This record gives sequence, structure tokens and C-alpha cells, in this order.
Amino acid sequence: MTSPFGPPHVLAIVPCVAGRPVSEVAREYGLDEAAIVKLASNDNLPGVPQ
Repeated sequence: MTSPFGPPHVLAIVPCVAGRPVSEVAREYGLDEAAIVKLASNDNLPGVPQ
């Protein structure tokens, strides 16, 4: 049966879990937040491509 939100094979895809905040990582490892470059969670610092 098809859902109004999409076919079953698409609805079965597990969503991505976002990474931890920089503040949490800095606190855990005793680092300066300004020195951390976040490269996880598909972050795109320049924004959406035009």
C-alpha cells in the first residue's frame, strides 16, 4: 500500500542522525571551540549552493 508520504521502500530509509554540537565536543576533550572545524553531519559553512 502506498502512503501519501511516499512508497514503502523510501519510507523504510533510516534518517541520518546529526552529529554532536561543537560545544559538547570541546567540553568533552578540553578543547577551544574556536579551534574546532566541524566536518560531520553534511555541514556546509558557505550555505546552500546557488
